Parts: sequence; structure tokens; C-alpha cells
Amino acid sequence: MRTCYFIPYSGHMGQEITTVRFDGDWGDEDKSAGVVVTIDSVEVHIGAKKRMVELHDSLFRLSVEYKEMLARRELQGNYE
Repeated sequence: MRTCYFIPYSGHMGQEITTVRFDGDWGDEDKSAGVVVTIDSVEVHIGAKKRMVELHDSLFRLSVEYKEMLARRELQGNYE
């Protein structure tokens, strides 16, 4: 299933999503008002309080950080 997200008044293009985190002081989900996405070294703040957890999780699965995490887990699994 594909989900589309509308981000009003902005368009951002890049080669890859590097990181995805909640905004705020400590990246805490409860105290944040949106999501911060790093696309090709540029931070993009997306304010979507009502659906920010779903947005964060969906974008995180597309990020380089997530792909590297999966690769580390796979390597650890091969040696255990």
C-alpha cells in the first residue's frame, strides 16, 4: 500500500533521505510538533502533529539510517 503525504507550500527533491527524527530538544515524540527529515544534507521541517508518528515511521523506512541498521542486523545474524 502506498501512502502519499501533502506538504503545503514546499517541495523538496534529493537523491536520498539520510535521517528522520522528531523535532524538539531531544527528538521526543511526545514533545514534538513535527518531523525533521534530512535530504541530501538539507534539513526539512514538516509540521504534521496529527499524523507525525505515521509520517516519521514511513519516511524512516526509506532512510539511509534504516538501511544501514538492517544491514548491521543481517551481518550480526550471519555470525551468531
